[in-house]
Amino acid sequence: MEIWPLRSLDYQAVADLWQQEQGIVVRDFDDSEAGFDRMIRHNPYLCLGLWEGDQLVGAALTGFDGRRAYIYHFIIAAHRRRNGLGKQLAAALDQAMSRKSINKAHLFVLHNNNDAKKFWCALDWYLREDVNVYSRNY
Repeated sequence: MEIWPLRSLDYQAVADLWQQEQGIVVRDFDDSEAGFDRMIRHNPYLCLGLWEGDQLVGAALTGFDGRRAYIYHFIIAAHRRRNGLGKQLAAALDQAMSRKSINKAHLFVLHNNNDAKKFWCALDWYLREDVNVYSRNY
């Protein structure tokens, strides 16, 4: 297994992973090839791929706005889960955030994605109950 920053040419492999997963909401614009390219150009060391040979088996798409980091998509291929790969990718992401002096990060988990909730809680992430997330489309 190797972990390295995602590149523009990795888009299709990442999109294929997203399409396999019920627990990820893919947006037409943000998660398009152009949106993916924009994200990795702005956050080159926070968007990571986990590779087994030439096959992408995990990906983390993370952004940093100068104050907080946000994990937008984090996925391990369904057939490779529950063997420590998610923890390995999360640890690499923690190291990348530490190198960028990021002191706080947030992530988005769908309400009904219980596996993701358990995964992140086991890694000492906690559910915020003091704020609500509001969104607006432009």
